[in-house]
Amino acid sequence: MRIETPLFCTIVAATLCSCSVVHKNYKDSFADGYYRSRIFNDEQSKVYVANKNDSILVYSLTNDNQLNYNLTKVVTFNTEELTNMALNTLVFKHMSADLDFLTVLTKYRFATGDVPGQMNTNLSGAAFIGLRNDIYQMKYPRTPLNTYQRRITHYGFSLGFFSGFGGTPVNQWVTNYNVTSEYDGVTWINGFAGIIGIDRTSFGLTLGWDNLLDSNKKYWIYQGKPWIGLAITLNLN
Repeated sequence: MRIETPLFCTIVAATLCSCSVVHKNYKDSFADGYYRSRIFNDEQSKVYVANKNDSILVYSLTNDNQLNYNLTKVVTFNTEELTNMALNTLVFKHMSADLDFLTVLTKYRFATGDVPGQMNTNLSGAAFIGLRNDIYQMKYPRTPLNTYQRRITHYGFSLGFFSGFGGTPVNQWVTNYNVTSEYDGVTWINGFAGIIGIDRTSFGLTLGWDNLLDSNKKYWIYQGKPWIGLAITLNLN
């Protein structure tokens, strides 16, 4: 049974939105935790961030990785004066392992034999494992009331490997006329992905290859052949 791509995309988008409400972590918000920042000096150092109702407390760390209460900074939500801290863009970085559910929305298969290059939009789902770098940029744009309000922009970058399953049409044209029937075959998909996230929006560029999992794999012209695609992800960790 085929699932229409527009309907599938709608379901995935709804799932992403609902999960973002109940699952808060480094990927969704500027959460409490350890980061690297230049807020205390010109070199990046490890700091601890604690969110309060109207401000953010940034603690430096001692040599034994303990909070240094004598060296802290307060980043307010808004300010009436443009202080040195508000004048500069504050950057906080967090590195972590990344585990996502990945689905390839569309893939481009290169020309093979007499079959020209083509776009496929078949359903697929895979587990993505990689390394992620979350970057939070904090700025103080000026408001019409002549005050400065804090704005945080979140960027996320992940690189890793994915593996899962997908579907593909099998017919005479993609089997060099060795198969006369037409059906949707199941494939094992593998590949590499680079994922970019801006605030709550994320997408990925993929390089993968498929293996048909039935007896007609010896005829399938795309068996083990590379393709490139566009993917979206759902956070699992």
